[in-house]
Amino acid sequence: MSVSELTDRALAAALRDLLLTHRLPKITVRMITDHCGVSRHTFYNHFCDVYDLLVYLFRTEIGHELSRHSHENTWPIAIQRLLDYTVTNRELCLSIHQSVARTRLERMLLEIFSLLLEKVIDELPPGPHGQATPQTRRRTAHFFGHALLGVYLDWIDDGLDEPASEVHHRVCTMLNGTIRHVLSNQSAEDAA
Repeated sequence: MSVSELTDRALAAALRDLLLTHRLPKITVRMITDHCGVSRHTFYNHFCDVYDLLVYLFRTEIGHELSRHSHENTWPIAIQRLLDYTVTNRELCLSIHQSVARTRLERMLLEIFSLLLEKVIDELPPGPHGQATPQTRRRTAHFFGHALLGVYLDWIDDGLDEPASEVHHRVCTMLNGTIRHVLSNQSAEDAA
């Protein structure tokens, strides 16, 4: 691991620690750099601002785990890991969700969800009308990425009141076979 990667991780760990005791808008670059013993200059060599670091933190913690399970047969595990992460890091996730970083976080999560679904879709065997076009596969992944993001954000908006296992079951029930059906319909239209 390079020095740059170690610095990124140290800064992310500092932000994570601070988020447990401070609201995100109250956390400053100075607090982060003091916490991990680097200069402000070092911080700005790696990140534009605290919110940029926040996106990095989530991308590394959530994105890595989801990408490990982005296969046709393992995507439900990826969803379960996301829900488990959120429950385990409840205060952190709720704090971030209620902050001004929400829009950036939503964009980042949509990108991660869409990439996860693109990989799953790319592994699906061709339907009766052949393989869907790359554009159709991308659009389908993006559409269902929005659906997944919506369910996830609704769950957080409700304070994680619904058990994660029920959210997981609902998502898997809705997605199981639906993506295949959409791709099959689109492939039939493309073939016509």
